[in-house]
Amino acid sequence: MNKSNNKKVFKVKDDIVFKELFSAKGNEDFLIEFLSSLLKIEIRKIEIQKEAELSIQNVLDKTGAIDIKAVLNDNTIVDIEMQIDNENNIIERTVKYSSNLILSSLEKGDDYQEIKKTIIISILDFNYFKYEDYITIMEYHLKGHDEYEIPKLQTYYYIELPKFRKRKLELGNKVSEWLTFIDGENKERVEKVMGSNSLVKKAEVKFKYLTGDENERRLEELREKARFDRACMIANATERGLKRGLRQGRKEGMEKGMEKGTKSEQMRLIISMSKKKLSIQTIAEITSLSNEEIEKILNLNK
Repeated sequence: MNKSNNKKVFKVKDDIVFKELFSAKGNEDFLIEFLSSLLKIEIRKIEIQKEAELSIQNVLDKTGAIDIKAVLNDNTIVDIEMQIDNENNIIERTVKYSSNLILSSLEKGDDYQEIKKTIIISILDFNYFKYEDYITIMEYHLKGHDEYEIPKLQTYYYIELPKFRKRKLELGNKVSEWLTFIDGENKERVEKVMGSNSLVKKAEVKFKYLTGDENERRLEELREKARFDRACMIANATERGLKRGLRQGRKEGMEKGMEKGTKSEQMRLIISMSKKKLSIQTIAEITSLSNEEIEKILNLNK
């Protein structure tokens, strides 16, 4: 985010903004049009789940906290993530996350035929693959026997925005129009898209309201809360995982390291929120700590 006259400049592709805009109640049409065009399927209904329980795997893989998880009318699970930084593990992370979603959709005793299809969509603000196509679709096939169909339980879409920016704008192409809006780097193109697509124009109005002065602090609070929640989830998930059978020596080392790291992260986040002029009451609500505990931490760091 850039700063100008002490005012933050938000973008649609900022992780918190992206999630808040596309997962807000009343904005379902945005995702329906984008996903229908991208996936080339008819979507009549979509259920957006704003908060999903994370397993140890996707917590430690840094996925899920600010993703958008939606269930389509045919019970397909779709997860959409905005990835700004290249951590050189996008394939591994998304495959693992998709598998976790499949497993979490099964109840104990369910038949494997009840497994729900999952689609992972990663919108990347960096180039990852060494070819010019900006949309990469990954599915499983039988090597040498493509004529045989196998259940497509896991499908992955990787969209590289830097490559997309180099393409000619296709008005009338919903995927091109929505990616132009999401990327937001070419203001002239965004204006053209808003003139062509009334839903994108509506999304722009919602975006302006969401990032207006009255909501700026709320977005910062959401970002701080997401970071704090992740620190807590990592600690809790790691403890649960370690109890399931890791070696005792590794368990003791990781527990001590995680306990120290989590406390340090907690203090850092509380101090950061205080510097942003958040009240002690607000910080307490975000962190689930008492006012007295917050004051003690702040007094220690004066």
